[in-house]
Amino acid sequence: IDEMSSDPRTLDILSHLVCFTEPRVVVEVGTYRGWGTACLAETLRFYDIPGHVWSCDPVDYGVSEMIDQAGLSDRVTLVQGTFEHLLTQLPEPIGFCYIDASDLREAGLRLRYAKLALARMQPGGLVVVDDAAGDWRGAKTLRRMANLYLPHRRGLAVLVA
Repeated sequence: IDEMSSDPRTLDILSHLVCFTEPRVVVEVGTYRGWGTACLAETLRFYDIPGHVWSCDPVDYGVSEMIDQAGLSDRVTLVQGTFEHLLTQLPEPIGFCYIDASDLREAGLRLRYAKLALARMQPGGLVVVDDAAGDWRGAKTLRRMANLYLPHRRGLAVLVA
């Protein structure tokens, strides 16, 4: 795992939140190397939660091979594109959304995506935003919006729809 991948402790928290909330539609924005996608899908499989992970990234890092090898293909749909592109493919409202996307050209991307996710969530669904401790444009607003903010390491903001 490299420094751009989700921290294993973050993935542990996400797994527990998915286990507790049992969402049918799980979205990850910012697939990157696929560790988050695999963790979320494995949580669904291990706890026999009838959900599906939809994960998107504008760049294809070859995650589909890893997902196939892990036997998680039936639990995952990978979309090469933006969050907006993924949203057009979802069959129903989102139950759990993990945002870990970034773009050097748009400093406030995480905040914009959090607002976009909140508009598509089922009531009581969770939006979790990684790297919320930074000073990027919109970070303070995101932390104020959060129902729970964990400032440790890179920071994690949890918003309830």
